[in-house]
Amino acid sequence: MKGRMYKTRAEDKVFWHTIISPLEEVLYVQQEANYSFLYLTNGEEARVYGGMDEFLSSHPEFIRVHNSYALNPFQLRAYSLDWDKAKLHLLFKDNTRLSIGRSARWQDEFVARMNALFTPKHDGNRI
Repeated sequence: MKGRMYKTRAEDKVFWHTIISPLEEVLYVQQEANYSFLYLTNGEEARVYGGMDEFLSSHPEFIRVHNSYALNPFQLRAYSLDWDKAKLHLLFKDNTRLSIGRSARWQDEFVARMNALFTPKHDGNRI
């Protein structure tokens, strides 16, 4: 399998770490301090050095849904926006569930990108 290279830090030495799974198998990314955690479809996770902005600049197919979370839209089965509790509920294809605080800052981008990706396009021709 083809992996991607990510910077990571161990004992103050920067080195490169290869993610064994292809990027398509990443469900979502969570940032904590200077690290990002990639959660994979096989239940594993990978910790990589670097923030969310750095990750998203080289992986624009991921959609940021919160200051600390970005998701792979092609691994998403369903989502719902809970307006009363200000939560975004996500259900991934492998049945992983994630509920995060809905951030108005990222909400419009999330909905627009999901609609652009998954709304059928019509060419105007009638059948």
